[in-house]
Amino acid sequence: MLTEVKVWFQNRRIKWRKQSLEQQQQEEGARLEGRGTNQEDDSGPGITTLVRALGHPSNDASQDPPL
Repeated sequence: MLTEVKVWFQNRRIKWRKQSLEQQQQEEGARLEGRGTNQEDDSGPGITTLVRALGHPSNDASQDPPL
């Protein structure tokens, strides 16, 4: 009987770890899906478009070091 209880808890832990890992992967995938895209959607211009329009110094060629 004790062995059956141990096996039950082991199976329960494995199931929990598997579900936890799958959930983390889904969350990470959702996070990465929204990151790194500069495409504009129906909500308005993207941040890249706004930065370019404002002339952010990081986009200014005069700030580049001489070659």
